[in-house]
Amino acid sequence: MRRTVNTCIRLSLIGFLFIGTTGLGVTTTNAYADENFTFAAGNSSPLSVTPFVQPPRPPNVTADDVANTITGADAKMEYSVDGGENWTAYDPDNPPVFYGAVTVQVRVIADSSNYIPSGFIKTLTFTPDLSAPPAPPVTADDAANTITGADATMEYSSDNGANWTAYAPGNPPVFPGAVTVLVRVAGDSSISALPGAETTLTFTPNPSAPAAPAVSADDAANAITGLSTAMEFQVDDGAYVQYNGSNAPELAGAHTVTVRIAADPGTGTPAGAETTLTFTPNPPASATPAPTPTPTPTPTPTPTPTPTPTPTPTPTPTPTPTPTPTVSPAPTSTPEQTAAPTPEPAAPLPGGISTLALTATPAPTPAPTAAATPDIAGSIATTTINNQSVITIVVDEQKLEQKLAAEGQNAVISIPVNSASDVVIGELNGRMLQSMEQKQAVLEIKTERATYKIPAQQINISSILEQLGQSVAVQNINIQLEIAAPAVSTVNLIESAAQKDNFSIVVPSVDFIIRAVYGARTIEVTKFDAYVERTLAIPDGVDPNRITTGIVVDPDGTVRQVPTKMVIISSRYFARINSLTNSTYSVVYHPLEFADVAQHWAKTEVNDMGARMVINGSGKDLFNPDQAITRAEFAAFIVRGLGLKLVDGATSFSDVQTTDWYCGAIETLVEYRLIDGFEDGTFRPMETITREQAMKIIAQAMVLTDLKSKLSVIPGGDVIKSFSDGNHAAKWAKASIVAVLESGIVTGRSSTTLAPKADISRAEAAVIIRRLLEQSDLI
Repeated sequence: MRRTVNTCIRLSLIGFLFIGTTGLGVTTTNAYADENFTFAAGNSSPLSVTPFVQPPRPPNVTADDVANTITGADAKMEYSVDGGENWTAYDPDNPPVFYGAVTVQVRVIADSSNYIPSGFIKTLTFTPDLSAPPAPPVTADDAANTITGADATMEYSSDNGANWTAYAPGNPPVFPGAVTVLVRVAGDSSISALPGAETTLTFTPNPSAPAAPAVSADDAANAITGLSTAMEFQVDDGAYVQYNGSNAPELAGAHTVTVRIAADPGTGTPAGAETTLTFTPNPPASATPAPTPTPTPTPTPTPTPTPTPTPTPTPTPTPTPTPTPTVSPAPTSTPEQTAAPTPEPAAPLPGGISTLALTATPAPTPAPTAAATPDIAGSIATTTINNQSVITIVVDEQKLEQKLAAEGQNAVISIPVNSASDVVIGELNGRMLQSMEQKQAVLEIKTERATYKIPAQQINISSILEQLGQSVAVQNINIQLEIAAPAVSTVNLIESAAQKDNFSIVVPSVDFIIRAVYGARTIEVTKFDAYVERTLAIPDGVDPNRITTGIVVDPDGTVRQVPTKMVIISSRYFARINSLTNSTYSVVYHPLEFADVAQHWAKTEVNDMGARMVINGSGKDLFNPDQAITRAEFAAFIVRGLGLKLVDGATSFSDVQTTDWYCGAIETLVEYRLIDGFEDGTFRPMETITREQAMKIIAQAMVLTDLKSKLSVIPGGDVIKSFSDGNHAAKWAKASIVAVLESGIVTGRSSTTLAPKADISRAEAAVIIRRLLEQSDLI
């Protein structure tokens, strides 16, 4: 008997057929249901048909040839750059970048558990980026009349672009006088590469040479009268020597000496006119004929009298400094304390906005002590430049190496200076800095009014060498740390900002500068990878309750707050400021209270963050504390709270324009790797931010403030499990949520609920940013 079945089975190539003694057995991964086929009746046998799944279609991905990345790829895909021989899983959190000419194959990854093979391939082509390069980061060294930061890939024009000249690093151009120079990356016609955008530099005429100095020859004493450390001298047509206060020339005999004001590379002032002095041999002493010697009898020895001891003079007592009335002595066991002053409330500032007048009698300046000459100093020079007194302490390399060897890792190399100089400079060479980096040492320069403390690794001699050229001998690079009174123009900028932004200046401004000098080239170190500490002394008579924060004033007049904490050191108040940049710093009073938080649970935190210039109100002294905060607003709060300098330039997200008020804050967070955005390339700035999104950003900020490395508890998953809705948190946010919960920066909405998907309010944002700064010991 035959049975006809109107079905047809088609076996795939990857299936297999086997025949046993009991009949027919078929296993296949392909099942197409067509009709019309027959079986002969016989012994029964199970027929196992495994569904065949066709390979997935080619993925819907494209090549972003500008960003050199794949658009549309996700974690289910893999890619190959060698014609399919090797495949790499695509990581959305660390997407690959393809520079130059490259062919990339992309497909869906096979799923063997569900018998799904690898997908069909989509081929993408990337080409070399021939778009115009951005404007190069070059600057005008107006003193040396040269371009800083230029290299052989660039060209310049001094006639507004009519003619361009290739920049030659070995023979750099000099631009004396008033001239405007354009600089750009040169084009390359061989590959159709366009010339880049232009950076405009302005050079101004250098100051004129100083007049001949009023010095004279003291021919009897063989000395120069009127010589100062601003001058240099030349003896008998030899080399000019800078006078440092102790190296006056030996002028016995006949000599011709010229003296002039030394050149000042910092301002471009050339050496001055010369005064010529003439020294003549001193006349010999009159010769007196010696008397005819008469034989002298041998004298009887006379006992040597015992000398009368010279009485030791009574030392003049050192005057006791007038105690600062608002400072209580610190316990001797604690060198630094967090200030918690409780003096009587101060009266409001008269007349609105002003610089606080200091009426208390200042403590007398202590006499120089051994600390004024640090044990690593090689030389100390005092000069006057631009009407400012300058003291320069050069570190002795041998003494430094001995100190590093004695103290080992993490040594603090201190340069204390008891001087009222306007400018204090500590100087060492690049090789010394390398030694300090290897020992993870910290360099500290201390004056009466300020202290600058920076890990040697943050100065980064390797980066300096890259800018100067690896062929430069590192010991020939001079590294200078400078604490200085700012220029008058900078002081005027700060006073204008105080009027505009409604704050009062409590502590006179101070410039903190680090520079590397090699020949005529100067490179300023302005940005660091970690927070660098500075302290500013609070003048006597200033009420520490009338201090709200430290500020940075950038060269363009922009003012931003920087994390500041009041501390007591040796019974004196200091503002301890931490920042990621160098610039001009001051301490201000900026009281602020929002009317609509008077009865709010977050009143203290909100008003404190407002006084510190971290958060803004919504107008009319209102803050709207319970309103959900947008992603753009939260970005701005974080940037201001961390004291970050805003970044200029192109936007990283398709829905953020360079003209948007929040663009700078968002790009700054991108640069510091605090935000990512969404997979579709957007940031969605006007959407409200959820608690888990905010916690992700805060956790990233904990890395920047170094708080994450200081957590005493190793984060684990149990802290999330303690909340009934902890499993609602997104997978990408869980590690961040654990970190901020363990640190105490964020708590649940209640003891049992975390609410990761809920919006965060403006008040909550102020509170968690304040806690971040407190837990990081920045405020």
